[in-house]
Amino acid sequence: MTYSIYHMSMELMCCFVLFSVVQVTAEPGDESVVLTCRSTVQPDGAKVVWKDRNERKVHVCQKDSEQPEKQHRRYRNRTEMKKEPLRTGDLSVTLKHPTNTDRDTYTCTVYSREGKELMEKQVELKIKGQCCRYRGLDIVIDSYFVTVRVFVCHTPAVQQLCYSDEHRGHLCSSCQTSLGLPVCSLLEI
Repeated sequence: MTYSIYHMSMELMCCFVLFSVVQVTAEPGDESVVLTCRSTVQPDGAKVVWKDRNERKVHVCQKDSEQPEKQHRRYRNRTEMKKEPLRTGDLSVTLKHPTNTDRDTYTCTVYSREGKELMEKQVELKIKGQCCRYRGLDIVIDSYFVTVRVFVCHTPAVQQLCYSDEHRGHLCSSCQTSLGLPVCSLLEI
């Protein structure tokens, strides 16, 4: 009975460690960003797989050999790991030229030679700076020609506009949605 309670508490503790999320921040224009992952698990013949939230393979390394042919095309020629990552325990992956579209939660998973999951760690990549994309609209209101410039933040969860109270000439005013997501806009009349 004591063994099973101890065993259950160890499993709960492992689950807590497994699902902690590390946050990393980069800026558009940065040369690269490192998605950090350290491991004490060093089984012979293991495989390391980095994936994004949509299950696209960001980087694959097996037996300390990188396998770019298994990567999703979006990440080809944009990622690298240090030499002998399984021997050193540094499973971090470097993502080159991060952009706003790289904002995501990435998962590093280590598998045994038999395909059993040995370790999993998540890293959330946040991109600082301008989050907006410009959209232009020409509309006519009561015989007046009006140009509307709208900056919209594109996020997986929501796309919403927030109109500025500022006058013409201001580049972008920031506001927050009820979900706390950044949205920028400019209304020019």
